[in-house]
Formats: sequence, structure tokens, C-alpha cells
Amino acid sequence: MDHQLPEVSLADVEWDFSGCPEDELFDCWVYEFAREYHRRHGSIPNVWRIWFPTGADFPDTPYLRVPRASPSKEDRELTAEFLKEHPVRPIVEAKGDGQPDICLKIDWQFSDAVLLKWMRLVLKEKRPIEATQKKGKPPSIITDLNRLGAYRLVKLEKLKSPQAERYTFDLLGFALFSGYEKWYAACSSVEKTIEDFSKLMAKYT
Repeated sequence: MDHQLPEVSLADVEWDFSGCPEDELFDCWVYEFAREYHRRHGSIPNVWRIWFPTGADFPDTPYLRVPRASPSKEDRELTAEFLKEHPVRPIVEAKGDGQPDICLKIDWQFSDAVLLKWMRLVLKEKRPIEATQKKGKPPSIITDLNRLGAYRLVKLEKLKSPQAERYTFDLLGFALFSGYEKWYAACSSVEKTIEDFSKLMAKYT
């Protein structure tokens, strides 16, 4: 059996989303399916961009190559410095629903990338209740992203399902999907998602 990997020009971050931080999976899902919608239609509704990372070069740059998704060492150091020098001093005011308002003091000398990273940490530490907006999101974002990866390998790279299966197994240690039927089903599911994406996004925007 020939174990040589098929020639693939598609960057790993275009089909392998295993490196996406868990708390960014939904943003990644929106961004990457919006890229496919843009590839098909040539444009997207501007309102979708509220989910995009700040400074993203959409649609050319994959989500996992946007600096906010993969912060640089400098950004991580600045964030640590910011958190150390600017501890959160919340001003708590009672609300009618029993939940407090929390006001934060922000030092604007830091870049958007650093401030956004800091805000993620603040939300994790200080959010008084669970978010309700997440209800209604796709039941398995990771599965959807894996399907998108399979779709791109098959449709953009023109790999046959056995080639794509071997390619992903050799690079990841596991295949995205096993067997022609599951690869076909993954691609069909992505086609359906792209077709319905405008309706899906209407729920979130």
C-alpha cells in the first residue's frame, strides 16, 4: 500500500480546527462558515462582522491565523502586565432584577488585542450568572468545524475520501471521518449549512 501523503496546498489551519480555544469555537464557526458563504456569494451582511476578531483580514485570513485567536508572546506578556498593574475594582450597583452592575476602569494605552484578551479573563472571573445567549447555538460546533475541514479537503483540494482520510490520519493521529459515506455526509451537511447560513445567523444577530 502506498503510504505517501497526497499533495495538499491548503494550509492546516483551513481544515484542522483542533487548535481553536474552547471559548472561541462559536466565533470560529461563524467566521469560517462566513468565509464559505463569501466564497459562494461574493459578500456577507455587515452585521455578521460583530462576531469577527478585531482586525481580521476577512475573508483572506483563516480564523486561527488572526492575531486575536493566536496571541503573540508580546500580547500575552502585556496582558499579564496589565492584569498585574490594573486589578479589577468593580463598582457594584444593585439592579431591579437582583443582579449587580459591574463597572470597570480601562487603561486605553493598551492595544485592542490586549484589551480584548483582558476582557475575556474578566468575564470568566466576574460574570455573576451564566450566559443565556448561548442557547440555540449549534449542538456540536466541533463536529461542524470538522465537517467544514472535510469539505475543504474534498471540494477545494479535490481529494478522494480515502486520500483525505489517510491525510488527516497521518497528520492528526486520527481521521476526521472514516469511510466514503461519512465523508460524503460531512460535505453534504456543509453544503446545507452554507445554504441556510443567512437564516442561521439571523438567530444570533
